[in-house]
Amino acid sequence: MLRMVDLPADAVTVPPRPGASCQVWQSEGVFFKQHRSARGFAQEVHALRALTPALGSAPRLLGVDEGRRLLRLSAVPGQDADAMDLTEDQRAVIAREAGRWLAALHQMPCPQDDPLSVGAAVARRIEAADAVAAREAFGDGAAFDGLTRCWCHRDFRPRNWRVTPALEVSILDFEHTRPDLWLVDLVRLDEPVRVAVLEGMGRRLTPRERDALTVLRLLDGAQTLRWGLRHGERCFIDEGRRVLADARRV
Repeated sequence: MLRMVDLPADAVTVPPRPGASCQVWQSEGVFFKQHRSARGFAQEVHALRALTPALGSAPRLLGVDEGRRLLRLSAVPGQDADAMDLTEDQRAVIAREAGRWLAALHQMPCPQDDPLSVGAAVARRIEAADAVAAREAFGDGAAFDGLTRCWCHRDFRPRNWRVTPALEVSILDFEHTRPDLWLVDLVRLDEPVRVAVLEGMGRRLTPRERDALTVLRLLDGAQTLRWGLRHGERCFIDEGRRVLADARRV
Protein backbone atom coordinates (compact mmCIF):
# COMPACT_ATOMS: atom_id res chain seq x y z
CA MET A 1 0.00 0.00 0.00
CA LEU A 2 1.47 3.36 -1.05
CA ARG A 3 1.40 6.10 1.57
CA MET A 4 -0.04 9.52 0.98
CA VAL A 5 2.55 12.16 0.15
CA ASP A 6 3.17 15.00 2.59
CA LEU A 7 6.17 17.24 2.01
CA PRO A 8 8.01 17.52 5.37
CA ALA A 9 8.82 20.96 6.76
CA ASP A 10 12.53 20.08 6.80
CA ALA A 11 12.65 19.03 3.13
CA VAL A 12 15.60 20.59 1.32
CA THR A 13 15.27 21.70 -2.29
CA VAL A 14 17.60 19.87 -4.69
CA PRO A 15 19.08 22.41 -7.15
CA PRO A 16 17.45 21.79 -10.55
CA ARG A 17 19.42 21.07 -13.68
CA PRO A 18 18.97 23.46 -16.62
CA GLY A 19 15.69 22.78 -18.39
CA ALA A 20 14.37 20.62 -15.55
CA SER A 21 10.66 19.77 -15.78
CA CYS A 22 10.35 18.73 -12.12
CA GLN A 23 11.03 20.13 -8.66
CA VAL A 24 12.84 17.80 -6.27
CA TRP A 25 13.26 17.85 -2.48
CA GLN A 26 15.21 15.59 -0.13
CA SER A 27 14.40 14.67 3.47
CA GLU A 28 15.77 11.90 5.69
CA GLY A 29 16.71 9.45 2.98
CA VAL A 30 13.71 9.98 0.74
CA PHE A 31 13.07 12.23 -2.24
CA PHE A 32 9.96 14.12 -3.29
CA LYS A 33 9.48 14.88 -6.97
CA GLN A 34 6.80 17.19 -8.32
CA HIS A 35 6.03 17.17 -12.04
CA ARG A 36 4.88 20.14 -14.08
CA SER A 37 3.77 17.91 -16.96
CA ALA A 38 0.78 15.58 -16.61
CA ARG A 39 2.26 13.29 -19.25
CA GLY A 40 5.65 13.10 -17.54
CA PHE A 41 3.99 12.38 -14.20
CA ALA A 42 1.85 9.59 -15.67
CA GLN A 43 4.82 8.04 -17.47
CA GLU A 44 7.02 8.04 -14.37
CA VAL A 45 4.29 6.58 -12.17
CA HIS A 46 3.66 3.81 -14.70
CA ALA A 47 7.36 2.99 -15.00
CA LEU A 48 7.85 2.86 -11.23
CA ARG A 49 4.76 0.72 -10.74
CA ALA A 50 4.85 -1.61 -13.72
CA LEU A 51 8.46 -1.83 -14.91
CA THR A 52 11.19 -1.07 -12.37
CA PRO A 53 9.99 -3.37 -9.55
CA ALA A 54 10.91 -6.32 -11.76
CA LEU A 55 14.13 -4.71 -12.97
CA GLY A 56 15.54 -3.41 -9.68
CA SER A 57 18.34 -0.85 -9.48
CA ALA A 58 15.92 2.09 -9.45
CA PRO A 59 14.10 4.18 -6.82
CA ARG A 60 11.06 2.60 -5.16
CA LEU A 61 7.77 4.43 -5.37
CA LEU A 62 6.65 5.11 -1.79
CA GLY A 63 3.75 7.47 -2.34
CA VAL A 64 1.73 9.28 -5.00
CA ASP A 65 -0.33 12.47 -4.81
CA GLU A 66 -2.24 12.57 -8.10
CA GLY A 67 -3.64 16.06 -7.52
CA ARG A 68 -0.27 17.70 -6.95
CA ARG A 69 1.64 15.35 -9.30
CA LEU A 70 3.93 14.65 -6.36
CA LEU A 71 5.91 11.44 -5.80
CA ARG A 72 7.66 10.11 -2.73
CA LEU A 73 10.67 8.02 -3.75
CA SER A 74 13.28 5.98 -1.93
CA ALA A 75 16.77 7.41 -1.96
CA VAL A 76 19.30 5.68 -4.19
CA PRO A 77 22.90 5.50 -2.92
CA GLY A 78 25.83 6.99 -4.80
CA GLN A 79 26.49 9.92 -7.11
CA ASP A 80 25.39 10.84 -10.60
CA ALA A 81 27.84 9.24 -13.01
CA ASP A 82 28.47 12.46 -14.91
CA ALA A 83 29.59 14.18 -11.68
CA MET A 84 32.17 11.57 -10.71
CA ASP A 85 35.92 11.67 -11.29
CA LEU A 86 36.38 8.36 -13.10
CA THR A 87 38.98 6.61 -15.19
CA GLU A 88 38.07 5.46 -18.68
CA ASP A 89 38.03 1.87 -17.44
CA GLN A 90 35.61 2.78 -14.66
CA ARG A 91 33.36 4.62 -17.10
CA ALA A 92 33.28 1.54 -19.30
CA VAL A 93 32.40 -0.73 -16.35
CA ILE A 94 29.55 1.61 -15.38
CA ALA A 95 28.27 1.86 -18.94
CA ARG A 96 28.29 -1.92 -19.40
CA GLU A 97 26.32 -2.31 -16.17
CA ALA A 98 23.85 0.34 -17.34
CA GLY A 99 23.60 -1.53 -20.65
CA ARG A 100 22.66 -4.76 -18.90
CA TRP A 101 19.85 -2.93 -17.09
CA LEU A 102 18.72 -1.33 -20.36
CA ALA A 103 18.59 -4.67 -22.15
CA ALA A 104 16.28 -5.99 -19.42
CA LEU A 105 14.01 -2.95 -19.79
CA HIS A 106 13.81 -3.45 -23.55
CA GLN A 107 12.76 -7.07 -23.02
CA MET A 108 9.78 -6.20 -20.81
CA PRO A 109 6.41 -7.01 -22.45
CA CYS A 110 5.36 -3.97 -24.46
CA PRO A 111 2.11 -3.15 -26.28
CA GLN A 112 2.31 -2.80 -30.07
CA ASP A 113 -0.93 -0.86 -30.45
CA ASP A 114 0.34 2.45 -31.83
CA PRO A 115 -1.41 2.97 -35.20
CA LEU A 116 1.64 4.88 -36.46
CA SER A 117 4.61 2.82 -37.64
CA VAL A 118 8.03 3.61 -36.19
CA GLY A 119 9.16 5.13 -39.49
CA ALA A 120 6.05 7.29 -39.81
CA ALA A 121 6.46 8.49 -36.23
CA VAL A 122 10.08 9.47 -36.85
CA ALA A 123 9.12 11.28 -40.05
CA ARG A 124 6.47 13.22 -38.13
CA ARG A 125 9.01 14.24 -35.47
CA ILE A 126 11.44 15.38 -38.15
CA GLU A 127 8.82 17.58 -39.80
CA ALA A 128 7.71 19.06 -36.48
CA ALA A 129 11.32 19.95 -35.65
CA ASP A 130 12.13 21.10 -39.21
CA ALA A 131 15.35 19.12 -38.82
CA VAL A 132 16.94 19.46 -42.25
CA ALA A 133 19.93 17.16 -41.74
CA ALA A 134 17.74 14.47 -40.18
CA ARG A 135 15.29 14.73 -43.08
CA GLU A 136 18.11 14.23 -45.58
CA ALA A 137 19.49 11.25 -43.66
CA PHE A 138 15.98 9.77 -43.27
CA GLY A 139 15.49 9.64 -47.05
CA ASP A 140 12.73 7.17 -47.86
CA GLY A 141 12.77 5.80 -44.30
CA ALA A 142 14.04 2.38 -45.34
CA ALA A 143 16.25 2.14 -42.22
CA PHE A 144 13.10 2.05 -40.08
CA ASP A 145 11.09 -0.47 -42.12
CA GLY A 146 9.70 -3.27 -39.99
CA LEU A 147 11.12 -2.00 -36.70
CA THR A 148 8.95 -2.28 -33.60
CA ARG A 149 8.72 -0.54 -30.26
CA CYS A 150 9.83 -1.62 -26.80
CA TRP A 151 9.82 0.08 -23.42
CA CYS A 152 12.47 2.82 -23.54
CA HIS A 153 13.85 5.12 -20.86
CA ARG A 154 14.22 7.92 -23.45
CA ASP A 155 16.68 10.00 -21.40
CA PHE A 156 19.30 7.34 -20.93
CA ARG A 157 22.66 8.97 -20.18
CA PRO A 158 25.22 9.16 -17.34
CA ARG A 159 23.49 12.04 -15.55
CA ASN A 160 20.60 9.64 -14.87
CA TRP A 161 22.82 6.82 -13.65
CA ARG A 162 23.44 6.70 -9.90
CA VAL A 163 26.73 5.00 -9.05
CA THR A 164 28.14 3.77 -5.73
CA PRO A 165 31.86 3.66 -4.85
CA ALA A 166 31.71 -0.05 -5.73
CA LEU A 167 30.47 0.97 -9.22
CA GLU A 168 26.98 -0.45 -8.67
CA VAL A 169 24.55 1.34 -10.97
CA SER A 170 20.94 2.42 -10.49
CA ILE A 171 18.82 4.25 -13.05
CA LEU A 172 16.85 7.42 -12.29
CA ASP A 173 14.21 9.68 -13.86
CA PHE A 174 11.45 7.89 -15.74
CA GLU A 175 9.25 10.79 -16.84
CA HIS A 176 10.07 10.15 -20.50
CA THR A 177 9.64 6.35 -20.35
CA ARG A 178 7.27 5.00 -22.98
CA PRO A 179 7.27 2.60 -25.96
CA ASP A 180 9.69 3.65 -28.70
CA LEU A 181 12.41 2.26 -30.94
CA TRP A 182 15.20 0.81 -28.77
CA LEU A 183 17.82 2.92 -30.52
CA VAL A 184 16.33 6.03 -28.91
CA ASP A 185 18.11 5.02 -25.70
CA LEU A 186 21.51 5.34 -27.43
CA VAL A 187 20.91 8.82 -28.84
CA ARG A 188 22.33 10.83 -25.92
CA LEU A 189 25.47 8.75 -25.40
CA ASP A 190 28.86 9.72 -26.76
CA GLU A 191 30.72 7.05 -28.69
CA PRO A 192 32.87 5.41 -25.97
CA VAL A 193 29.89 5.19 -23.60
CA ARG A 194 27.60 3.95 -26.39
CA VAL A 195 30.05 1.19 -27.30
CA ALA A 196 30.26 0.03 -23.68
CA VAL A 197 26.47 0.18 -23.24
CA LEU A 198 26.04 -1.99 -26.33
CA GLU A 199 28.58 -4.45 -24.94
CA GLY A 200 26.54 -4.64 -21.73
CA MET A 201 23.39 -5.19 -23.79
CA GLY A 202 25.07 -7.96 -25.75
CA ARG A 203 24.23 -6.20 -29.03
CA ARG A 204 26.05 -4.90 -32.08
CA LEU A 205 24.53 -2.39 -34.44
CA THR A 206 23.67 -3.62 -37.92
CA PRO A 207 24.35 -1.23 -40.84
CA ARG A 208 20.63 -0.44 -40.99
CA GLU A 209 20.51 0.28 -37.25
CA ARG A 210 23.52 2.58 -37.63
CA ASP A 211 21.65 4.52 -40.31
CA ALA A 212 18.56 4.75 -38.13
CA LEU A 213 20.62 5.91 -35.14
CA THR A 214 22.24 8.63 -37.24
CA VAL A 215 18.78 9.95 -38.13
CA LEU A 216 17.69 9.88 -34.50
CA ARG A 217 20.82 11.66 -33.31
CA LEU A 218 20.48 14.36 -35.96
CA LEU A 219 16.87 14.82 -34.91
CA ASP A 220 17.71 14.99 -31.21
CA GLY A 221 20.55 17.42 -31.85
CA ALA A 222 18.29 19.72 -33.84
CA GLN A 223 15.57 19.61 -31.17
CA THR A 224 18.07 20.27 -28.36
CA LEU A 225 19.69 23.15 -30.21
CA ARG A 226 16.35 24.73 -31.01
CA TRP A 227 15.18 24.46 -27.41
CA GLY A 228 18.43 25.99 -26.15
CA LEU A 229 18.21 28.92 -28.55
CA ARG A 230 14.55 29.54 -27.70
CA HIS A 231 15.17 29.56 -23.94
CA GLY A 232 18.67 31.05 -23.92
CA GLU A 233 20.18 27.94 -22.28
CA ARG A 234 23.85 27.78 -23.22
CA CYS A 235 24.31 24.16 -22.12
CA PHE A 236 21.50 23.00 -24.45
CA ILE A 237 22.91 25.01 -27.33
CA ASP A 238 26.34 23.44 -26.83
CA GLU A 239 24.86 19.95 -26.40
CA GLY A 240 22.76 20.28 -29.57
CA ARG A 241 25.74 21.37 -31.59
CA ARG A 242 27.90 18.58 -30.15
CA VAL A 243 25.32 15.93 -31.03
CA LEU A 244 24.88 17.27 -34.56
CA ALA A 245 28.65 17.33 -35.12
CA ASP A 246 29.06 13.80 -33.73
CA ALA A 247 25.98 12.21 -35.27
CA ARG A 248 27.53 11.04 -38.53
CA ARG A 249 30.27 9.18 -36.68
CA VAL A 250 27.84 6.55 -35.35
